Amino acid sequence: GFRTVTDSQIYSNLRLTQDLGFITKGLSLTGMFAFDTYNSRTVKQKKTESTYYWVDKNNPYDKYGFPILSQTYEGSKTLDFAVESSGNRKYYLEASLNYSRTFGRHRVGGQCP
Repeated sequence: GFRTVTDSQIYSNLRLTQDLGFITKGLSLTGMFAFDTYNSRTVKQKKTESTYYWVDKNNPYDKYGFPILSQTYEGSKTLDFAVESSGNRKYYLEASLNYSRTFGRHRVGGQCP
């Protein structure tokens, strides 16, 4: 049999900053959005073989030299087919209001998450 695995993933970040100097000098707004996704798809195909055991371990062959076996499990005649899928998504959002201004030799700043 065989197995085919297909994985895909996306990791993204978007950050925007808006200057709000028209309200007061040194004021800005920053926002960030992140989107992460992961997907996996597995396709399996297999054929199970028949299994046998020796009937008599002391006399394992017949008079023609062929093994004397008893079937314990009958295998599949066709390929078994199975598909498995999994994945996840994550979102992240962040925003902050920032203020930074210099008055002569003094600097005033702050951030509000």
